[in-house]
Amino acid sequence: MPNEPFTKDLADIWQRQPVEPIKMSADELRHKAKKFQNRIRARNLLEYAAGVYVVLAFGSFLLHAGSFPMRLGCILTIAGVLYVTYQIYRKGSAKPLPPQMGLTPCLEFHRRELERQRDLLFGVWHWYLAPLVPGLAITTFAGAFGAKGITPRSATIAVVYSLAAAALFYFIWNLNQKAASKIQRQINELE
Repeated sequence: MPNEPFTKDLADIWQRQPVEPIKMSADELRHKAKKFQNRIRARNLLEYAAGVYVVLAFGSFLLHAGSFPMRLGCILTIAGVLYVTYQIYRKGSAKPLPPQMGLTPCLEFHRRELERQRDLLFGVWHWYLAPLVPGLAITTFAGAFGAKGITPRSATIAVVYSLAAAALFYFIWNLNQKAASKIQRQINELE
């Protein structure tokens, strides 16, 4: 392409130009940190509500389950959701921004909070998704194979449910990776 060297030169000039650091007051940083903390609280409330819903739903399934594998799957799913909810509370709760902080301590606090949330999101497979796999897998296969045993229809149902669960888990994992990358960009901006 004839314009390629010209475009490369412009890109090099643009990338080499001096970048003026972003200046932020302590109040602006406090506002930004508070806004981040509010988003974390809202996320956690949504997760807690979803956890309550899943526990109630699988508790209902448990009461009506006819087979031992189905009951076991429901119990493991409930246990997985309770574990996930506890981890969100323990590792993902927003820590309040201490009042009367100067710029440097406020910046350090906000950076640590960003790093903590980033690490939580990057590790979502270990503490969020994996604990749900055993219960959901047993429930899916117990429901699909039930009292009639394996039939072409029940095998198809099990495969479809498994693929849907895998797609949902991938979506959740990918969403969390993108959110963690966004937080990493915020951390980089603080430097």
